[in-house]
Amino acid sequence: MAKIKIGLLNKKRGNFKIQEKFAGADNVVDETHKEVAHHKQALI
Repeated sequence: MAKIKIGLLNKKRGNFKIQEKFAGADNVVDETHKEVAHHKQALI
């Protein structure tokens, strides 16, 4: 069976500005890197 290559891309989610407006910049948590790592491990 031939190996395939899969790329995972991420970007900061679009609604952070809205969250910062209502909750304050210190209360917004970006865990995108954890989500990408989770998907990477699932694919491996």
